[in-house]
Amino acid sequence: MGPLFAIFLCVFSLACATPCLVIPKLRRYALRALLIPMAFGLCAIFGMGATILSIAGLVWLGLVRVPAGDTWPVVAGIFLYLIYGCVGVWLAIRVAQVLEHKLARLVDDLFNES
Repeated sequence: MGPLFAIFLCVFSLACATPCLVIPKLRRYALRALLIPMAFGLCAIFGMGATILSIAGLVWLGLVRVPAGDTWPVVAGIFLYLIYGCVGVWLAIRVAQVLEHKLARLVDDLFNES
């Protein structure tokens, strides 16, 4: 399941970035379009994995009791999945901004030297 999810994320990210590379007015958004879907998927999955392992550990230690057949864990899981994904998107946007700034500086330095 993991490799299939990774392949899906890569293909989806490339599908999002391709129009940005083809359309000249959208080229400045290509890096963000490439990073954001991958960041959402990876942060959401790893965040949920950490949460599930933490809750399982607390249940195993007997500190938390989860009633069987209750729907709140499902709703909380979906909510946390979205929260972790949005945090990943926020981080990806910040990283993309820093990379774009550094890349613009590098290009300016290269073209201003000659």
